[in-house]
Amino acid sequence: MRNVIIIEPSSAGLELLPAAKSMNLGVFVFTSNTDERIVPSQYHHYIDRMIKVDTYDVSEMHAIFQKINQIHPLSAIIPGSEYHVPIAAYLAKLVNLPGVVLQYVNHLRIKSDMRKCLKQHGIRQPRYVVITDEIEINSASQLIGFPCVLKPVASAGSMHVSRVNTIQELSKAYQQLRSDPWSELGKGIGNIALIEEYINGEEFSVEGFIGNSNVHIISITKKFLTPEPFFIEMGHIVPANISMEAQTLIKDYVQEVIKSLCINLGVFHVELRIDTQGLPILMEIAGRLPGCRISDLIQLATENNLYRMMIQSHLGLPIRITTGNIKQYAGMRYFTLKEKNGFTHVNGINELQAIPGFYDFNLLKKPGEYVPPLTTFLGRVAMCIFTAPTYEELKSRLDKAVSVISFS
Repeated sequence: MRNVIIIEPSSAGLELLPAAKSMNLGVFVFTSNTDERIVPSQYHHYIDRMIKVDTYDVSEMHAIFQKINQIHPLSAIIPGSEYHVPIAAYLAKLVNLPGVVLQYVNHLRIKSDMRKCLKQHGIRQPRYVVITDEIEINSASQLIGFPCVLKPVASAGSMHVSRVNTIQELSKAYQQLRSDPWSELGKGIGNIALIEEYINGEEFSVEGFIGNSNVHIISITKKFLTPEPFFIEMGHIVPANISMEAQTLIKDYVQEVIKSLCINLGVFHVELRIDTQGLPILMEIAGRLPGCRISDLIQLATENNLYRMMIQSHLGLPIRITTGNIKQYAGMRYFTLKEKNGFTHVNGINELQAIPGFYDFNLLKKPGEYVPPLTTFLGRVAMCIFTAPTYEELKSRLDKAVSVISFS
């Protein structure tokens, strides 16, 4: 039996646990078991051994790895969250297991490093400036112009990513960014940010993996966002309803991006826009599974299992890709409270489940729990998944789903 370590599985990374178990792998988990870094109890039966450890301390994990490896030889170290992509690479290097090349791994975690690398390779991307203090805002904004986009270099989930139209808005947004005590998986937002050229256009994500030194794209996903100034994801459809010409442009561009960043292993989640010239341009890239249940949508639409593909890539195993016609369209939609900050009842669930193509409905907030405004992903309260034989029918079903659910 092969054994794998999964470091801090969280969000979509939790689904690596049942995927690994279904592949008859021995599953070891490193987790800090604190703050959000707690593996929910319903996943425990997929784990052969769970070890409590500081998952940002490579030396501590290295020592534990050596002890486990003496009894249960380990074949792969897999990051369970975006924050642990570099950590997994460092540990893999120490123990001579496959991993993202250390020299390049921060291209997948630090947005400013990614931008710098792409600039060196002449890859088309928004103009950008890195700032570390408010005194740099004036000069940066003069270089980029308005409107522009402010984003932290090392956060996730579009936290504090916003469009700003004036120097006053930019200054206020940056002050809010650097003073926010919010953290995720033990990591705060910090004070380093990008000011980027604003790109107007439809947004898509591209999902795939690297295997045998080749980039494999398995999905182009249509993204639905809140009205600006924020960019909160409110829905997704797989596959995107775009022309073959647009698909080719996107795929060729993503191939160039990944090769320029020298990514050699694992999965990728690319976010891009199609600009006013009809050309793709990168918003960001991560070396992790996509969130928002996109991996599930891909499996429903194409039967490709991105969870297993990620594990297979780290193990160096052959990866089978289902190609050809799609099975169906799959999409998800989030629900919000609009002007309210809490609810006690959810109305319309039976009507929702009666809509053709219903697959899933989940609450993201508990009744009675405070719900913040929809300026971040924390303002989303529930989600649903549907399938349909056509893109148009799926959009109709998702729209109907939103209309039948209410919160009181």
